[in-house]
Amino acid sequence: MSGGISAIKGFDYQATVILDRLFDHFERHGPSAKARPEGSDDLDLSWTEGATEHRQYVQIKKPTEDCDGNLNPTPWVLSATVKELLPSAISHLSGNGHSQLWIVGDRFDDTVTSLINARDEAPIVAPLAYWSAVHGLARNETLTALKVEPAVRKKLLLWKIPPNLPANPEEAQSMLEAEFGKFARGLGASEDICAQYAAKVTELHGCLPGVLARIEIQAIYGAEQEVIQRVCDQLTQRYSLQRTVIENSLFRNLRGFINDISKQLGRSFNQEELEMELRCVWPQMIPIKDFPVLDSDHVTRRDLAERFTTGWVGKAIEAIGISGSGKTTLTAEIAERSRITAPDRLVYYAEVRSNVGLRNVLSGVAFHLRRQGIPEPFSIAVVPGSTNEDILVRLVRSYSIVPREILLLI
Repeated sequence: MSGGISAIKGFDYQATVILDRLFDHFERHGPSAKARPEGSDDLDLSWTEGATEHRQYVQIKKPTEDCDGNLNPTPWVLSATVKELLPSAISHLSGNGHSQLWIVGDRFDDTVTSLINARDEAPIVAPLAYWSAVHGLARNETLTALKVEPAVRKKLLLWKIPPNLPANPEEAQSMLEAEFGKFARGLGASEDICAQYAAKVTELHGCLPGVLARIEIQAIYGAEQEVIQRVCDQLTQRYSLQRTVIENSLFRNLRGFINDISKQLGRSFNQEELEMELRCVWPQMIPIKDFPVLDSDHVTRRDLAERFTTGWVGKAIEAIGISGSGKTTLTAEIAERSRITAPDRLVYYAEVRSNVGLRNVLSGVAFHLRRQGIPEPFSIAVVPGSTNEDILVRLVRSYSIVPREILLLI
């Protein structure tokens, strides 16, 4: 499986898990609760209690897969946890009272579990795991900060902490620093490396127990389809929504909402905004899709694409052709050309059949305009009890005063 596909699957898994977590977050913490996807972490949750502001940072890792995309369960060992999870947790939780949640599709091995469960008593309760973590973090930061010969670096990376460290944490720290320094000097490493390592060990030992006390882990969270089913179950139970609407329309739009918010710097949302998304997805609304992708060797038809971006007047232009004549490819060219010639223009793409009405398309676009801070068209599209003709007239009027230019490719 290519890195690009794996990354896309990772983003989808992350957005699905975020949806799953939001129900509990908003229910537990009430009106003050907010969520920010792709903030300081994969998900930043915040709420207030009295005058105190709380934050929880959530790191999400999808289940491990093989090259063919099949599940290949691989436990999180201590070295991987030290490399990929602990550094950001230390950064997030140092000097405050915030908390960290790790959600992984696989499981943590017993060493990691014992370390986290020991909390701030880890130096006493789980000394081998604790000092191994301290060593790994200090070593990695030292080797990143200082220039080290490749051969020396390799041997330093393979060095293991002494198995007979004293039970007393201060004595264990002194022995760890001394033994690493002795080994490093024997390899011809500079005194800077030894001093930097010792300083990092002291720094980490001062903060890591308190950090571990505020880390929670949720392992074996489930494959993507399992999490999707949990989200759909919650939507069905909490909002009495039709299962077919949830699975065929609502879920994909909600996940798209998470991905859209993720791309807007500093943007968070609350329960009211999420439930507006829930209320807004009607079966007759045509979803707005991603643009078709042009092949790497595609030869563009710039003169034709420009006719649909800058070289025409009026409100609409039509391209007619038999199936396979290149209309979809032309759509991709138009979208690409529009980004170049009019970067502030909003461009949307909808695939329709002959039985789809204009209201359905305009409602779909209105759904996305809300995410751009333009709520008026959508507030009209979801008004209950109005005739289709009345809604269409009001929609057209609302679009006529949208403050940004829109190119709609149908």
